[in-house]
Amino acid sequence: MRCIWCHNPESHACYPELTRKKVTLNGQEIETQKTTGTWMSVEEVMNIAEKDAVFYHESAGGVTLSGGEPLYQIDFTEDLISSLKRKGYHITIDTSGYATRASFMRIVNNTDLFFYDIKLIDDKDHQQYTGVANDVILQNLMWLAREGKKIILRFPVVPGITDTKKNINGLMTLLFQMKEFVSEIDLLPYHSMARQKYKQLNRDDRLENLKDVSREELTELKNEIAKTGFIVKIGG
Repeated sequence: MRCIWCHNPESHACYPELTRKKVTLNGQEIETQKTTGTWMSVEEVMNIAEKDAVFYHESAGGVTLSGGEPLYQIDFTEDLISSLKRKGYHITIDTSGYATRASFMRIVNNTDLFFYDIKLIDDKDHQQYTGVANDVILQNLMWLAREGKKIILRFPVVPGITDTKKNINGLMTLLFQMKEFVSEIDLLPYHSMARQKYKQLNRDDRLENLKDVSREELTELKNEIAKTGFIVKIGG
């Protein structure tokens, strides 16, 4: 999946990448380089996670696997959450839903909460702006819901793309269908913080002129969705 508003373009490649950044020093422009991303083993990630173990237990928190798409590296993800679960940590998977059912089945029993992205309801729109169809995403969502998993939906609000009347109406229809299974949705306002990342990776930012969405601008949408009985939060 390649959402044109992606905030994490450094996660597109499944290997470390060289990034370039220009800085000015004593009036001279200097180009610096660094490697973005690193290979890590499950044991190395566990060592990092365990440094915060006391906070997990005291706050009832845990570990969230995000990305990118954590199910894209399903072997690593399955081994990692199995190791985390043996330690008794709460596990959240932040997913686009674009993965095989077999991949979900490998991690569903050890996952306590799913942050599940819903972007565009119309399949043609979804293909245009993310590069993939959304049938698998919607099917996986319904399957997880019927499995009784705790799900928080996450809806990125991108001006002119996901906030259209057509898409909001489609979202509302989906929410009514999901009301029996899901009770909360987070509205994620578009921001341009990734703009510098695109430059450093020498990639086109197709939304380089799009303005950020403020929390205040989402109040009306929040109130509209709340009428369905959903818990609605801005950010998350």
